[in-house]
Amino acid sequence: MLKKTLILLLVLLAAVPLFAASTKGSLASLEAEDYYGKAVDAEIFKPYDVTMVNIFTTWCTYCLREMADISMIKANLPKNANVIAICEDAYDAPEDLKEIVEFFKPNFTILKMTSDQVKQFYNVIGFPTTLFVGSDGTILDVQIGVPKYGAYIGYTSKINKLLGIEK
Repeated sequence: MLKKTLILLLVLLAAVPLFAASTKGSLASLEAEDYYGKAVDAEIFKPYDVTMVNIFTTWCTYCLREMADISMIKANLPKNANVIAICEDAYDAPEDLKEIVEFFKPNFTILKMTSDQVKQFYNVIGFPTTLFVGSDGTILDVQIGVPKYGAYIGYTSKINKLLGIEK
């Protein structure tokens, strides 16, 4: 019995890295195309102390539920903060992304990337995944999944904390 328990424990410990999110720590080498085809690079972060980068897919129900909240967050941010999104399956599902943009009319930039491109910066293990990035592209914080108190409160609180704003 003890031997089986030890084997199970070793198997579980060996599997942890497969499920753990890992960050390479920076989006400083970001190069992508926005929804409209314009080239975007890490310069997008420079004017802001914090940029919220929401990574979503067209098939993720939770991601779509957040879209309106993310637009509200963007509309109410202080001048030194920004919001962008990355659609990880934009090239696989361009018509779905078009429908999402037409329906939600987001007021934030959406970048088109592939899973491999996203993995250069962060190993996404669930959707949505939201990165909070400094002006130099450094990943400051990560939220996997929808925040506990919902997108608007959860993301706004995290941005305010990173900016040193007490609310």
